[in-house]
Amino acid sequence: MTTQSNRTPGLASVVTLATLGVMAENPAQAFNLVINGNFATGNLSGWTQSGDTSFTQVIRENTLTGSGFALEMGPATPGVVSQGISPGLSRLLIQQSYDFSFDWMVPFVDGDSFLIASFDGITLFTTAASVQPWTHEAMTFNAQGGNALLQFTAENAPDFYHLTNISITPVPEAPVPVLLSYGLLVSWCARRLRRRHLA
Repeated sequence: MTTQSNRTPGLASVVTLATLGVMAENPAQAFNLVINGNFATGNLSGWTQSGDTSFTQVIRENTLTGSGFALEMGPATPGVVSQGISPGLSRLLIQQSYDFSFDWMVPFVDGDSFLIASFDGITLFTTAASVQPWTHEAMTFNAQGGNALLQFTAENAPDFYHLTNISITPVPEAPVPVLLSYGLLVSWCARRLRRRHLA
């Protein structure tokens, strides 16, 4: 004969559930969709060049933390490095929000100079800076469809723009407020246990 237990869940079980709730509210860090965004391979693996491809290469960059590599771009006419981000992304995740960030600097400028970053045909960043120390840029955008192409376009003769730590990560959805639910559960179980002890 099967009997049904009327035992109240122990506090240890409730703590375990609450711990799982905390884990649910803290998902793992989002995955970077950019291949070789810090140029740690020492070359342009994962990237495609177009336009003026001269004076564009990966170099050792000892002033940086991380991989210690950076891309330098110094063509006399507009040069482009680009990368298709996750094939099919534009069809599957239109209007999904993404965090976009990168580090850049320019040690010297003489004449025409500009750097443009775009994704999916939308300009996300542009500058015609003079001398600029290492600077971190970070922004959020929504995918609009199209070709899901990340692109950096630059011109800076006779010097170079330096780029590294390029990242695109999906913005995580807002977490479910599980801590409130488990807090109420802990309170309810504690009251039940007190009543049993007083009985």
